[in-house]
Amino acid sequence: PKEQLEQLAKFAVRIGVRYEHGAVRSLITGSGMIIGECVITVAHLFNPIELDEQNEIVPYSRIMFTTTTLASVSWFMSDHDEDIFEAEMIVRGSNGLKPLDICSRDDDFAILRICHIENVSQQLFSEIYQNYPRRITGKEQIQIDSPLFLLSYCSLLNKNEDINFYEGCSHSTKYTRENLITAMHPEHLSVSLGKCLTIDDNFIRHDCPSLKGASGGVLVNKMGRLVCIHTGVTPSDIYYNKQGEKRLVATALNQALPLYSNLFKSLVETNIQEWK
Repeated sequence: PKEQLEQLAKFAVRIGVRYEHGAVRSLITGSGMIIGECVITVAHLFNPIELDEQNEIVPYSRIMFTTTTLASVSWFMSDHDEDIFEAEMIVRGSNGLKPLDICSRDDDFAILRICHIENVSQQLFSEIYQNYPRRITGKEQIQIDSPLFLLSYCSLLNKNEDINFYEGCSHSTKYTRENLITAMHPEHLSVSLGKCLTIDDNFIRHDCPSLKGASGGVLVNKMGRLVCIHTGVTPSDIYYNKQGEKRLVATALNQALPLYSNLFKSLVETNIQEWK
């Protein structure tokens, strides 16, 4: 659905979460979608991290986003980029996770508020932003093996460990830096095609190709309707090999939070009044 994807792409954002401790800075990137004056995304993107050799746990210090097709990580590390906008946390998880809390796989959803909306609306919004994307409303509207399209921003593959992470996958020979960059267009808004594999009341599992940074991206059906929020592989699909390096199990599946789930509905309907 080329036309529908182009329409939905105008809602897609790349999110940059900055962490700071003294002079040390770090950045985690993810994806999301604008809904009204808010951005919906995943909660694990804002988990605290270890930022220095002292193993000190540090919460995020700043949340930013951009809507450009190309979205370089370097933009988020600059304090003066006209294409970067500020956001603040409205709610993270069903019980309001704090910045030092780590979210569980069953509570992986967050809503951000666009800061200074009155000052940036003319620059940020076009007419399309005034309308909510079409979406499914019930589990019966999605079927096993139905095609899905993932709209997201994948991260650059800078280190060998970024590639080695996938070596346990059944198609690991395809996970070369060259193949992944060609297929996934890191640092750009991209679309990957897959299908729905399993459905239940809380999750949808799918096989749309994705890399780090895609979490928070949205999945769309062939009718161009919003279906779910991509949350990535589950912690149980990740293990450490004998060298202490993270690897993905061969049976790993991508997981997503469907719009009909209680978690999504309760948080969105409570915090985004226009979503009906």
